[in-house]
Amino acid sequence: MNKILILPFFFVSILCAQQMQSYEGTVFGTLNNNTEARIIKEYYDDLNISIKIERTVKGNMNHGIYRDYYENGQIRTDANYYNGELDGPYIFYHDNGEIYVKVNYKKGDLDGLVTFYKPNGKVLEKIMYENGAPLKKRLR
Repeated sequence: MNKILILPFFFVSILCAQQMQSYEGTVFGTLNNNTEARIIKEYYDDLNISIKIERTVKGNMNHGIYRDYYENGQIRTDANYYNGELDGPYIFYHDNGEIYVKVNYKKGDLDGLVTFYKPNGKVLEKIMYENGAPLKKRLR
């Protein structure tokens, strides 16, 4: 009788251990103000120390703040999505924390000034966009 009770317990413990292992440290989701949107966080490691991506999702698409990080903890990308499309400021950073490029999106299209920067923070190039197409180019 003892062997019969131990066998199911053994299989249940194996299944539970596998489920825990598959979720450790990779992706976590939390409700955002009890709405449909939720915040998803992904990590570089199983210890949940080095965050890789933090994004707001509504349904199955990005909707709200999107931020990803270098392994050293510096922000790599800071963006905003609306119903799965980039919308608003988008900033990409060098791994030293300086801005690499600043752009603006409107409903998924580049719209406004796009500015590229050198790793030391000095402006490299500026390009004006409207509805996804470049208007003119200015060098600095």
